[in-house]
Amino acid sequence: MELILSYVNDRTIFPGIHPESKSLSKAVELGRKSKENTYTNLRLAIKKGVKVGVGTDYVGFPPDFSAREFGELVKLGMTPMQAIQAGTKVNAELLKKEADLGTIEAGKLADIIAVKGIRSRTLPSSQG
Repeated sequence: MELILSYVNDRTIFPGIHPESKSLSKAVELGRKSKENTYTNLRLAIKKGVKVGVGTDYVGFPPDFSAREFGELVKLGMTPMQAIQAGTKVNAELLKKEADLGTIEAGKLADIIAVKGIRSRTLPSSQG
């Protein structure tokens, strides 16, 4: 099951649509209600130990859209390390690719990003 954590909540992301549009207002309100329900269910899933992966097919603006999901998972109850693993190890397990991906081991494929500090402790603030 795929859960989307980011929703329409800013009228400025719709160029060419009048900010007072009734359709836009309805979309924003539906997005808010949907987000609340999704977050409630996701908090429960995390609490119960359900495997939650990170990902989207969204490739637009803003460029850090997908990266924000890690911080949202922490806000919903994961530890920073669990959020990192949701985007690496857990994703590989959910895709049944753990023999090839998901952890840094000899013979596996990996992209590595080096950052200053210990991000497993500071993930929510790593977006800035």
